[in-house]
Amino acid sequence: MKSDVFKPHFGRHRLATFTGSLILCVVCHSASASSRIELGTAATKTEQANTSVSSVTLDSQQATADFDLLRGSLQEAHPGLYRYTSRAVIDRMFARERKKLNHTVTRIEFVRIVAETLASIRCGHTLYEQDALTRAAMTSARKFPLSVQMEGARLIVVLNQSDDTTIHPGAEILAVDGQPTSKIIAMMWTVLAGDGDIQTGRARQIRHFDQLYWLLFGQTEHFTVKVREASGSVHVVELKGVTDAEREKSNNPLNAPVMTGFQKISWTRDNVAVRFFRDGEVAELHIGYFLGDDFPKKLGDVFKALHERKTKALIIDLRGNGGGHDQYGALLVSELRDAPFAYFDHIDVKTLDPSFLADTNLTQGALDKLRAGTVAETSGGFRITPAYHSGVGMQAPEKNSFEGPVYVLIDGNTFSTAADVCAILRHLKRAVFIGEETGGAYFGNNSGLEATLKLPNSGVKVTVPFYGYWNAVTEQENARRGIQPAYIKPTTVQSLIDGRDDALSSALNLIHF
Repeated sequence: MKSDVFKPHFGRHRLATFTGSLILCVVCHSASASSRIELGTAATKTEQANTSVSSVTLDSQQATADFDLLRGSLQEAHPGLYRYTSRAVIDRMFARERKKLNHTVTRIEFVRIVAETLASIRCGHTLYEQDALTRAAMTSARKFPLSVQMEGARLIVVLNQSDDTTIHPGAEILAVDGQPTSKIIAMMWTVLAGDGDIQTGRARQIRHFDQLYWLLFGQTEHFTVKVREASGSVHVVELKGVTDAEREKSNNPLNAPVMTGFQKISWTRDNVAVRFFRDGEVAELHIGYFLGDDFPKKLGDVFKALHERKTKALIIDLRGNGGGHDQYGALLVSELRDAPFAYFDHIDVKTLDPSFLADTNLTQGALDKLRAGTVAETSGGFRITPAYHSGVGMQAPEKNSFEGPVYVLIDGNTFSTAADVCAILRHLKRAVFIGEETGGAYFGNNSGLEATLKLPNSGVKVTVPFYGYWNAVTEQENARRGIQPAYIKPTTVQSLIDGRDDALSSALNLIHF
């Protein structure tokens, strides 16, 4: 990364591949090379890993010491700890979670408690990473073999990655191992980090159903699944779990309609790409992330092409865009404005001298540099200056900026910098939004400079953000929510099977000259 000022601004659990749709994340799901194992020995290795991780414990003193370090670090440095929830409620939450550690716990139990604690803060950037032993066990375990997504309150199969030939993509999962889906999802919701009261971002994280089920409901290798097919028929199937390596290699013929439909609507794997409709009068700009040294040039080339082709209307696809560099987000807005504008109202920093520095990856040099770019607030804490972070100052429009109507496609994976862009465009009344509510909050988030805090006894790592971003917006009705679409057009499994991009079609139908 270039510096802490320009550190990419996104949630690691929200990274998608290639395009903005959640479904593509599921379709392109694969294990890392380090997680691959020989299929012939998978069961033995899984059993050994699960036995190992379930037998390693933390005594009450060890677990409590780690939790107290976590709590103290968040109270000391997290700029948004009380952004959505009062201090009194947060304090009660800390006390409740700490009480669960009054006896010996397994590593998995400790991870659950950490996850619940962080989810209660309502910050999508405050994340955890399991200790190495738990992570290795999860990677090699035979987990739930169906890839899924939430559609409203329903849990829908996207891909069947087992050897079963009866459960089709598009089927609704009604129960797993006798537990109704509603109860399972409610339990998972307690450990999902997300901004404010936004539900779409948390729902999108249910794509990690296999990992969440393993963490929360036990390390079983066989699953009894009750489903309702699209035809209405209901049946119960016994499924064997799959390892990450087996999931990657799955070639179940039932998935063919999904894959074929995906190919119909997928048009680029580039981070920044443009295509034209109606003889160039309409353009679609795809931005995967606000990342890459060549991002400014590529974006500039796109808007140059729009100018040369006299494009009249622009569709920007930010679905699945998990964020990136702050200044790249401001740059996109500047290409759509003909007058100066504010991007960030201010950026808060709670502390410049964290007592837990030795337990993080932060350096004193990074903090000294930050200190030089801040001013003290009379009420406590610090604010970042425009000289240190250009996003705080007024932004100038780009020369020959695009003046036509703009339509932005969004979903629950539109997060962090991508959501900031949407917030400013909404505030400036510069775009029409189509899709579903963004996963990132309208008023801003907590991210930027981030410390990775390692809890010494458990080995669990936690991301502690240092910057409290506040977007230059004023509409209070959106204070706890994301950017709302004017036209709700979520991506469903059925639309994928049909090869339809309903959000894009909606945008094209709105454009008339």
